[in-house]
Amino acid sequence: MTEPWEPALTRLRAGLGHAFDELLARVEVGAERLDRRPLDGGWTPREVLEHVTLTDRYLLILAEKIAAKARLRAARGATWPAHPPRFEHLERLAGRALAWEAPAHMRPGGAVTTDELRARLAEDRRRALALLESAPGGLATLHRIRMSVVGGEDDRLDLYQFLEVLRLHARRHTAQIDRALVDS
Repeated sequence: MTEPWEPALTRLRAGLGHAFDELLARVEVGAERLDRRPLDGGWTPREVLEHVTLTDRYLLILAEKIAAKARLRAARGATWPAHPPRFEHLERLAGRALAWEAPAHMRPGGAVTTDELRARLAEDRRRALALLESAPGGLATLHRIRMSVVGGEDDRLDLYQFLEVLRLHARRHTAQIDRALVDS
């Protein structure tokens, strides 16, 4: 089963690739600019990038669990939905209006090198795209988990939606880095 799924999966694949390319490009702005604190006292671009990699670590662990459970359900003969999931309701996660305090384990420590950031982001990209490729044509919809930050009745996300959250998180923080680079 692929036909109605292909446009959504192609869009998600391209979006994930683009989001990680944008983050990787920000790593290359130079150490001086990466370490400049914005005027508002917020995180430096390096700290933002470190936060993204820390958050990716935990989001990808959850995504791998969703994928594994979806494969188990497929093996048991679960019925696949006929149409791709919705993504529009997740869009607000990329906006500045969403206030969310990062838990301690996702806050930057400030001791990550440019090479480490580059390597972590490249590996996060590889893992996210591999998860997407491992779940063709609807497989990833067979298991969903609750994500409180989404809220509302659509707070249970499948793997495709979870990967969209990863993309939106990257987009949100790319914009934050760009503001910091201009502001500092």
